[in-house]
Amino acid sequence: MHAAKLGDVLREAEVPADFNIPDNYVDYTLKNTRPLPPVTWGNWWKELNYLSLAVLTLTPCIALYGGFTTKLRWETAIFSVFYYFVTGLGQYLDPKKGSTTWLPSDAHYCL
Repeated sequence: MHAAKLGDVLREAEVPADFNIPDNYVDYTLKNTRPLPPVTWGNWWKELNYLSLAVLTLTPCIALYGGFTTKLRWETAIFSVFYYFVTGLGQYLDPKKGSTTWLPSDAHYCL
């Protein structure tokens, strides 16, 4: 009897977890997911993700406070401009992608 149970467990372990999900995952999810309630003036505050709200508002507020209350040194100003260009352009200077990777996919029609 113990061997039969072990055989059933092994057969169940061989079946992938997503075996019953069809190939079109979007259609499956839309059909099997309960819709969210509409956002109105009466319930908008219930729909907020307060952790994201705090991170996205407090971090820039602290930076603005520090920027307005701290004396700027010339070394820091030069480093900030250098750091801005190094981090901002680093993703666009990939030799495999070419020199126009910063353009949107349909921007070549505008040129």
